[in-house]
Amino acid sequence: MTVIGICGCTALIVAGFGLKDSISGIMDFQYVDIYDYDMLIGLKNTLTEDEKTNLIQDLENKNEIEKCVTSHMFAGDIKSSNYKEEAQVMVIKNSQTLEEIVKLKSLKNGQKLELNENEVIITDKLSQLLNVKVGDEITITDSDDKEVRVKISGITEHYISHYVYMTDKLYEKLYNEIPNTNVIFAKYSEKIDEEAESKLSKELLVNSK
Repeated sequence: MTVIGICGCTALIVAGFGLKDSISGIMDFQYVDIYDYDMLIGLKNTLTEDEKTNLIQDLENKNEIEKCVTSHMFAGDIKSSNYKEEAQVMVIKNSQTLEEIVKLKSLKNGQKLELNENEVIITDKLSQLLNVKVGDEITITDSDDKEVRVKISGITEHYISHYVYMTDKLYEKLYNEIPNTNVIFAKYSEKIDEEAESKLSKELLVNSK
């Protein structure tokens, strides 16, 4: 019985190390190969457009910041004919702008994916859960219960959370309004230490949500 117990514990330890390595690999795929930003800043809803512009300029003028990319993001229910999942919808100016912070590529062949102004790109796991493929349509329901239907142009490699990507032009067509900037993605100009990162975060906290 003791031998069986030791074997069982050993198996659990080996499984634990395997799980750790798998999770570590996924994190590397997501935060090295796909994401290309260091900081996500959520903006207060009360900020005016001038205040947002000033904040972005202030960020870009900091030596620690290499680039800033703005976006409109909202949480929504994404539905297919038979399934529904929650996801973040990211509205971005165009495919080139998105590429500065997120690399979109096919999980099957690694081919680069391009956003267009009529369709969306969704993440791989979301496509599996909704049982949809390229060419299918999904329904997006926002927090105001407004529903829009849109076609999928691509399914991108992704490992953490669910996302739907669209251009601001498509957002305008679907919602009849210009998307407001509520998120800033920033990339450090170089690796900074924890103290400098903490100081920068505190400075930005004044205008965060």
